Amino acid sequence: MKNNKKGFTLVELLAVIVILALIMGIAVVSIGNVLSTSRKNVFKESAVGFIDGVRKQLYLAGKDPDVGEVCYGFSSSILESGGQSPYGHNYVLRNSGTKELVTGKIWQINCPTSECAAGDSSYIKHKDNVYSICLTTGSGNPFISATEAQLKSDDTTIIHGLS
Repeated sequence: MKNNKKGFTLVELLAVIVILALIMGIAVVSIGNVLSTSRKNVFKESAVGFIDGVRKQLYLAGKDPDVGEVCYGFSSSILESGGQSPYGHNYVLRNSGTKELVTGKIWQINCPTSECAAGDSSYIKHKDNVYSICLTTGSGNPFISATEAQLKSDDTTIIHGLS
């Protein structure tokens, strides 16, 4: 008598399922890392965009940054992409402590006396021809405190508050 049974055994099917589950597990972790890195890079690029926007507004207004330490508040309209971070939170922009309106999109403010922290308002500081930024997205959310050179490097430790 000839045995004509075709198909896979239960062990073979289970082996394939286990292999597919392992491949999916590795893929999910890899995709998570790619998304995390992308968010960090977009956040840093937004900070660079804000600095470039302030620099452009100063140029258009015919103003050179003052010698010494000068701080600027700014509106999200200096970025083409709007005012939301890659983490889904709105940027917290400084609109108090105004000393002088520079253009419709930036204004000179009193420089903060403390270091940048979560929950602060965002601002850009110009000191000794170096721009730095405090870019915040609300209390308990990620924020950046860095110079322009740090933003253009591969350093992601300048983004604080990530879990």
